[in-house]
Amino acid sequence: MEQRLLSERCQILAPSLTGILTRMQQMSLIERCRLPNDQRRVMIHLSADGQARLGKMAPLVDRQYQLIEQAWGVEVLRDTFTQVDRLLAAQATAVPLVPLPDHDQARTDKADD
Repeated sequence: MEQRLLSERCQILAPSLTGILTRMQQMSLIERCRLPNDQRRVMIHLSADGQARLGKMAPLVDRQYQLIEQAWGVEVLRDTFTQVDRLLAAQATAVPLVPLPDHDQARTDKADD
């Protein structure tokens, strides 16, 4: 998967993901390779070691979700995922920013007090 796409899917800023991927590469969990037709783009692949660890972890993650489901109930878990999906979808709508006072105007206002 391309690094940019991985960043988007994980909802992790690119600089943060770069650090994570560097550590994962140092642990031999992933391999990175630049695309031959565009050296700026980087593809990320799980290494054989990464695949092996994923194979060991996946059943543990599945079992943990089963325990959460048993403790909280299917409906609570489903509602939680629905709300997270709604929140992620809502991010496509820009939120207006509060206008900040001009630095010089703020000093003038403070002097008037």
